[in-house]
Formats: sequence, C-alpha cells, structure tokens
Amino acid sequence: MQLQARRGVTLSNAAFFGFIAVSLVGWMSAIFLLGKVRESEPLKLLSELGMEAIKAAIIGTIAALAVDRYLKIAIGPTPESILKAAGIKQVYPTRGMAASDLLSLVKTSRHIEMVGISLRDFLPPIGTLHEIWRAICERMQHEQSACVPIAERLHVKVLLLDPRSGEGNFRHSLEKKEIGNLGLPYDVPVAFSAVSMQQSRLGDHANTCLQVHLYEHCPFFFAICTDKQIFVEQYDYRNQSLAAALPLIAYENGTPQYKELEYSLKRTWEHADQGKEYKRNDVGTASAINGSGLKNIFRRDDRKLLTEREIEAVLACERDRVDIMAISGKFYRDSDCIRQISKPPTGKLVRLAIVNPVSQQAILRAVADQRAPDEVRAELQQWTWTKHKETQL
Repeated sequence: MQLQARRGVTLSNAAFFGFIAVSLVGWMSAIFLLGKVRESEPLKLLSELGMEAIKAAIIGTIAALAVDRYLKIAIGPTPESILKAAGIKQVYPTRGMAASDLLSLVKTSRHIEMVGISLRDFLPPIGTLHEIWRAICERMQHEQSACVPIAERLHVKVLLLDPRSGEGNFRHSLEKKEIGNLGLPYDVPVAFSAVSMQQSRLGDHANTCLQVHLYEHCPFFFAICTDKQIFVEQYDYRNQSLAAALPLIAYENGTPQYKELEYSLKRTWEHADQGKEYKRNDVGTASAINGSGLKNIFRRDDRKLLTEREIEAVLACERDRVDIMAISGKFYRDSDCIRQISKPPTGKLVRLAIVNPVSQQAILRAVADQRAPDEVRAELQQWTWTKHKETQL
C-alpha cells in the first residue's frame, strides 16, 4: 500500500529559514530564562546543552539551505519542478488511465466542457469511456428530480467538429482509408443525438444546463475542462487503424496554462454554430468547393488582387493562344500585359470576345449600371437610342 499526503504546503527557502530562526530564538530564550530563574547545577547543565543544540540546529539549517542551493544549480531543475512550472498536475499515457480521476471530478465539479472531434469514446453507448458520460447524465437527472436550484446544478457544454466544415471535410478524406465512409459524417450526428436525447430528459432547463455546439476551427485538441483541472490531448492525423499514442495531460486550475486553455475554449464556444439540431440536408460548402476544384473566389474587396492574378495568369500562359471573354475589355485594353504577350515575333495570339453594344444584354447592363434594381424596369421603358449612345458601355 502506498501512502500519499492528502494535503501539502510548499514553503520557500526564506520562509523555511525564518520559521526555523523564530523557533530557535524562542527555545533559546526559554532555556536562558530557565537557567536564570532556577540556578542549580542540573539546570545550568541543561541550559548549556540546550544552547549547544540550538547552535547545531542553526549550523545544520544554514548548511541544508546551502546544499539545496548548490544542488539546484549543479543538477538543474528536476522533472517534477519542470512539470509544476508548466502547470501540469498529471500525465496519463492514454485517456483510459484518466477515467477514475475524470469520474471523481464529474461528482464534484459545477461546470464541465467537453471538446473533441466527435467524442465517440464518450457519447455513444459503445464508447470505451461512456461511463463518464453516463455519470454526467445520471447526476444531471438526479439534480433535476431533486429540484436543485439551477445555479447549483452541473452545467455541461459539448463542442463537436462540424463534418461539413473545411477541416471536417479534410479530416474525413484522410481517415477514409482506415475507417471507410463512416467516420465524421456518421459519428458527429450520433454524438449530437446523444446530447439531444439527454436534453429531452432534462425538460425546460435543458438548454441552460446542457448545450452542444459545432465548431469548424481551432482548437485542434481533445479536452475536458472542469472546475479544478483541464485534461488536454493533442490531436493529429494519425493512422486510425492504430491506437492513439499521444498522452493526456492534466493542467491544474490557478495556473497560467489552465487560464489560457479555458480562454481558448471560451472563444471557440462563442464562435461555434449554435443550431439546436443537426440537419442532414445542410450540407455546407466545403465538400462542393473541394470537389469543383475552385482555388480562389474574389469578392469586390479583392478587386486589386484579382487584377494582379489576371495579369499573372495571362503572362504565365504556356499555350500559343490566349482567349479572353469580357463585357467591354477595357481592363485588358488598358493593361500592358496584352501587348507584352502578343509582341512579335514570338508573341501569342490573343482573342478578345466582348459584348455586342446594341444587344439586349448590353442595353440591360447599361441601364443596370445607372439605376437601382427597383428602378431598372421603369428606365427600360423610357430607354432610347440617344441615351444608349451616351453610356460608358
């Protein structure tokens, strides 16, 4: 059996030396006064022995502090001191080895945040750590039936990666080889349903005590945050056919590391999707963009960058012919890049297709450039050839 202290106190060298000094001064004064009040040979001898013992204690304390200082400089920081400086309370080789500590914290914490890709180890009944989620649900249901005040109940937040996001789509594409077509598109809806089912059991206060959001950006780690500790495991793109190799690290509350991680989770929660349900027909845009081969989408604010990219593409063209379709071609007419690539004797053939200025589409464009959308119909009815000749188009 291994005995462990339930509580510990850490003193600095200065505080320890001060405590010893005050104690020795007290003993020295008591022994001196005792020898003065009752003068006799035994008491005198006892007083002298006490003084020698105090001297030895002082010399021993100073020597101990000197040796401690020397060892710290000669040997350097110990692994324990390094972990403590990093705010780390415990390191678990696997999540499973932290199960008992997590269960204990579930019983005592007031706030718990669970963050992961799909939390498939916790939320589905077949998960290896489902007992932790079950303990959370049982406590919440007990507090619900016991009519515990809302402020004193357990509050849980669950963050899952949105499989329709860019990161979710990319991660699933990497994991397909090992786990097939299941993965995120299957795991996340199952996890979302597990939370929704528990919310239905909690009734009116479900959205206060138990919430779930979908995130599509950082953090890139698994985490369980409680009032006393935060457990973090770094994510990576590992081979899903092998067991996870990275450790689970517990950071102590009250440390800068705990505070920073807690703040990161708070920011992620604030910017995550707050939908009340997972809709399968909301497919997102990431999969379509990846499948279509789109590389850039230039908006109005990117006009300058679009110009640079167009010139770059024209100059870098390796074909013997460059085909350009535009409304008026003014940009290419004024740009020097066309003259550069078409310059004889090695220049390329440049074909520029522009809109017929008297076509219906040209007339509509000319009117739309001058009028607000709700005024276009009325202006078309009054449009004349004279007006059309005066347009920029």
